[in-house]
Amino acid sequence: TLANAFIMEIPFGVLRYDRTKSVDYGAEASLSVTPEKVVEGKPVSYMWYKLQNNILEEITGETGSTYNLPIMNVGDYIYRFKAICDDYTYLSEDITVTVNKVAPTYTAPTAKTNLSYTGLAQDLVEAGSTEHGRIEYSLEENGTYSTDIPTGTNAGTYTVWYKVVGDNNHNDVAPQRLTVEIAKCKISISGFEIAPKTYKNGDNTATVTQVTFANLQNGEIFVRDADFAAAAKFENANAGTRSAILTVTLSDGAKAENYELEKNTLAKEFTIEQ
Repeated sequence: TLANAFIMEIPFGVLRYDRTKSVDYGAEASLSVTPEKVVEGKPVSYMWYKLQNNILEEITGETGSTYNLPIMNVGDYIYRFKAICDDYTYLSEDITVTVNKVAPTYTAPTAKTNLSYTGLAQDLVEAGSTEHGRIEYSLEENGTYSTDIPTGTNAGTYTVWYKVVGDNNHNDVAPQRLTVEIAKCKISISGFEIAPKTYKNGDNTATVTQVTFANLQNGEIFVRDADFAAAAKFENANAGTRSAILTVTLSDGAKAENYELEKNTLAKEFTIEQ
């Protein structure tokens, strides 16, 4: 049996608030409470809490119905609030805030230009950059990626793949590709020698004994028959000082893959003895 019971009116009605909140990393967001009804003349104050190590810790200085969330790393966070009016206090249920990863900003690598064969390994791209993870490279889309800049030695067309590996707050970026060209090295015939020649029945052939080239890279040499073929003939078969024309053809193989002749002929004067 109750005697002298006093029924107190709750000073506010149902409190409307979201139990979950999804926020992109770095974006501004807030938690808010809206009372359905407040008794006139009875202000409501609030206290906000964050669950830390299974303990609700008060967020000092936050007494309004809206709490502006700080920038937080990706993950799930638990908040609660108290609504206080007169002697009545309401403690909310858990409010779960989920911070999501976002796309990283980055400067993409760029293909190097004007590359030509040097006999040495050359970087194929100018490095990209990001503050939201790291950029990795590979010469195969599904190959092994690393932060090392890919290199190429031989002349040809290369495909460089790169991707962004995001940090804890940023997503990865799928592999992208760049096409890079290492051009053949242009070489010239710098000189040649022939065997002594004596006039013989109008024969204008010449026997090539030596050919030299200009602009070979990294100490490389050309071996006759293995790397090139050479033939020469005189423009005039008569005895005397005559111009011989050398014609050079590069053989199939590594040298031809990396070098090209600017001009495959060279003229030089020799003496046809009587």
